[in-house]
Amino acid sequence: DDTVVRRRLAQKMEFLLQDTASIIQPGENELRQLYDQNLATYRSPEQISFRQIFFKDQADAQQGMEKVNIAAEDQMGDSSLLARELTSADEQTVTNVFGAEFSKSIFELSPGDWQGPVASSYGFHLVKITAYQSAQQRPYDEVHDQVLAEWQRFQQEKLEQQYYDELLGKYDVVLDEEVTAIVSSLNGVLQ
Repeated sequence: DDTVVRRRLAQKMEFLLQDTASIIQPGENELRQLYDQNLATYRSPEQISFRQIFFKDQADAQQGMEKVNIAAEDQMGDSSLLARELTSADEQTVTNVFGAEFSKSIFELSPGDWQGPVASSYGFHLVKITAYQSAQQRPYDEVHDQVLAEWQRFQQEKLEQQYYDELLGKYDVVLDEEVTAIVSSLNGVLQ
């Protein structure tokens, strides 16, 4: 009846199940089938390269847009710690640096001329997309280890579920009326 001992035993059982799952080795056909069923999981993200000029104020950014093609871009804009250029950045990287609103906006822009102003969580930016690469399906050989890890995770979850089902089969679970009322009210909320 010791809580610490009970937790340690449960943890030990989880470790044993993990070890058992890692011993099982799949065939190449199983891995290829998993890859084929989850192609979207094994895609490289779309990437963008761009330069940006930061302005604190939208009016200043609009004035900068009028001058950007004739003035030296490195002398334009307000000072900031933001990188002036990002290369081969995926959407998450851009979001981490500039915010979700900015990231969503620039991935909709076309490469070429300066565009903007584009709002971010910091202010406003003039943006020049220098390169764009759409999401690409990664070949099976390139993601083999990732597919194997995913297969092993599935196997571990399956073994754990089987083990817990067997354990549950050894017990008769009886809910008292208070618990039944709580579970019934939660089912109504969750549905």
